[in-house]
Amino acid sequence: MMINLLRRRFFFSFFLMFCTVIISGQSGFKISEQKKLNDLFHKAQSISNDQPDKALKICFQILKEAKGNYPEASAHTYLLIGQIYSQKGNHEKAIQYAKKGKEEFHELKMEEYEADALRLIASEYNFLGLTDEANKKIDEAINIAKENPKAEFYNESLGNLYSIKASFYSKPDSLLKYDKLSLLHFQKTELNAGNSHFLAQAYINLGSDYLAYEENTDLNKSDSAIVLLNKALEVNQRYGNKKRIETYIIFNRAKAYFYKKEYEKAERDYLQALSSAKKLGENYLIKDIYLRLKEMYLAKGDKANQLIFQEKYNKINDSLVSLEKKSLNKEVKDIQETQQKSFFKTKRNLVIIISAIVLLLFISIFITVKNYKRSKKEFANYQKIIEKLQNQESLIPAPVISNSAAEKTTFSVSSDKEVEILKKLEKFERSEGFKNKNLSLSSMAESLGTNTAYLSTVINSNKNKNFNNYINELRINYIIHKLKNDPQYLKYKISHLAEECGFSSHNTFTIAFSNLAGVSPSNFVKFLTKERQIPEN
Repeated sequence: MMINLLRRRFFFSFFLMFCTVIISGQSGFKISEQKKLNDLFHKAQSISNDQPDKALKICFQILKEAKGNYPEASAHTYLLIGQIYSQKGNHEKAIQYAKKGKEEFHELKMEEYEADALRLIASEYNFLGLTDEANKKIDEAINIAKENPKAEFYNESLGNLYSIKASFYSKPDSLLKYDKLSLLHFQKTELNAGNSHFLAQAYINLGSDYLAYEENTDLNKSDSAIVLLNKALEVNQRYGNKKRIETYIIFNRAKAYFYKKEYEKAERDYLQALSSAKKLGENYLIKDIYLRLKEMYLAKGDKANQLIFQEKYNKINDSLVSLEKKSLNKEVKDIQETQQKSFFKTKRNLVIIISAIVLLLFISIFITVKNYKRSKKEFANYQKIIEKLQNQESLIPAPVISNSAAEKTTFSVSSDKEVEILKKLEKFERSEGFKNKNLSLSSMAESLGTNTAYLSTVINSNKNKNFNNYINELRINYIIHKLKNDPQYLKYKISHLAEECGFSSHNTFTIAFSNLAGVSPSNFVKFLTKERQIPEN
């Protein structure tokens, strides 16, 4: 998944830092049993990023053996399971297990870990678009952390929580407010090689906020961003000089110089970050730097270099898509080889093999027929969409403004107020405000100068859909037009298309696209590519 380089936050779970040992003396447990649980937890913890499914299996084993005998081990394991599910993109289960961990920690009066469980719950709520609930949970976590000022990781915990709360907002003023609080707490910590990256990241976050502030206002904040990024660089160099962090600092500083139109300094930093990113193997960062360099040379009027880095960007983008396909094919092949060896260990498995082949044959036929029918149906839906576009028909109805608009509402909204909101919605659609991935009903109501009840009612009565469906349809309509009118978009990954139109998740985008268009985004691209006779990646 492509990393958000502008606000690249480390959502590290503090319980992973706290829990160097989770098993301590406990009556009723033998030393060997304590050691076994401890070893299992650390094994699951160590492989949770690279082998999440295997880590989950170990976690459930811990829960089975510790249940009723060691609640502390269960609580930490629930939280680790929640983290793993979050990483896998299963946000509902992440919330479910984080809540279990929170309840266990509350009973055990382990406030630091209870706050960490709430942090995870808040992050998941925010990902699902439940911004109000996310803010309630993160505020609850902050209050719990504040009640224990003598805790060993007091400032680190609050710094992390304020950083996460900042990420719930898209307005520069709110970002600055909470990232400043985050930085304040990290500045109070006693720095060492193990925790210095938190302070460095806090400087990076605030520097990125100032860059975002400049993008959204007329105020020049690039100088402030550069000062903060240089401080981040100083902290990083003083404590271990982590090359990966340094690379992202230089990359962000290059953007600040670009906004100042100091193109020579911007070029210097971009090229330095590029060199380092290549050594680190950070291919997604390399891709983003190529794109930024292309934009910079375009601004300078250097068409030769603009074309060079456009070509480099296209090449690495195609390479990453191809690499992902090869990786998937290798995984499938490895699974098949492992299963084959297992089946042929003894002759008695011959019957199983034959039965499995027959079953797979029937399943294959069934799936083939089903896919053919679905593909045929999707192609028909695709043709309807293309016909609408060719006839210049809008996929999303335009807002209807009339003096009788208020008669349609189910909530008490005056006619004048409803007309006012509809006009603002029309302006919102033209400005493509729906592309903001952090958009929520409350943030949109605030930006339109109204409240959530009025906005929701006006959308329901005039658009005949709820807020989420309204925003999703605007996003899908936008990306369909881009795919139809700009051949370059046909070369992008689905995840890039999702991000382009405002979705935070590949899966959420695919579901929304399929529901609206009656055809999956991958098949839509396939049909349109074939029609344009553009070779597929």
